[in-house]
Amino acid sequence: MLNTRDRTDEFEKTVIQIISRRDAFYCSPNTSINCRQQPQSVIKQHVVFMQSVKKVGEDLSQILLKLEQLAIITKQSSLFNDKTMEIDDLTQSINQDITNSNLHIGLLQQSKITTMSNGFKAIRDAQIQNMKKQKTRRDNFSRSTVALSLTAPSSVTNNKTNQSSILFRDDNHATHEDATIISMGSEQRFHSPLKQQFQKIDETV
Repeated sequence: MLNTRDRTDEFEKTVIQIISRRDAFYCSPNTSINCRQQPQSVIKQHVVFMQSVKKVGEDLSQILLKLEQLAIITKQSSLFNDKTMEIDDLTQSINQDITNSNLHIGLLQQSKITTMSNGFKAIRDAQIQNMKKQKTRRDNFSRSTVALSLTAPSSVTNNKTNQSSILFRDDNHATHEDATIISMGSEQRFHSPLKQQFQKIDETV
């Protein structure tokens, strides 16, 4: 007989701890997934899964025991101690147990694949939500940057326009003063010959 030790409970606890750590790693405050409820549903799924695993383990243990019995009976069988009926019955029972175990293992594989698919979908949804939020932040930042870049040149243009208007006003003022000076000078040039003529007339009289 083989000495075996059932450590299914330890295995279940270890699996639950690993799942809790994984969910704590993937869940973040920015995600829309309720990370407190998610581990509970995952743990329930794993409890069902581990119960099925335990059942398969028990079936395999029974198969091993029957195989040991079959080996002992086969060795004891002889010409005078025919145990063909026992061997046939035991062989048929072992074959049936193996068939049932294969069915249970197939169901476990499907359940495991479904659990993994659901977990992957939850992680993918969380990543999509994070990507959408990052895109929204980038778009908002780009809009604010463009608004600032459009506001700054307009203020500079206004300053330049004001400076140009001041310079233009100063130039006009200076031109007006120059024109006044020129006109006054020309009047003095035109009046001086007339004065001289009037002086000559006065002297003659």
